[in-house]
Amino acid sequence: MATFKQYTKKNGTKAWQFQSYLGINPMTGKPVKTTRRGFNTKKEAQLELNRLLVDFENKEFNRDNNIKTFEELYRIWFKQHSKD
Repeated sequence: MATFKQYTKKNGTKAWQFQSYLGINPMTGKPVKTTRRGFNTKKEAQLELNRLLVDFENKEFNRDNNIKTFEELYRIWFKQHSKD
C-alpha cells in the first residue's frame, strides 16, 4: 500500500512524495519500506513507485543463486573490483 502526498517546498513550489511497503527482505526477514520525494506530478511519483516494485521483485528472483564457496564469492568480487 502506498500513500501519495503533495507538499510545499521552502521556495514555495509544490511537489509530490510517496511512502510504500515493497516486501520482505529474504536475507534479514525484515520489511522493506521506502519514501521518495521531489516529484513534479503525482503521475511521476506513481511511475517511480512502479519501477521500484519491479526492481525489488527482479532482485528477489536473482537472490536464488546462493554462493556456495569462498572461491565463487572471490571471483564475483574480483570481477566487480578489478577496474578499481
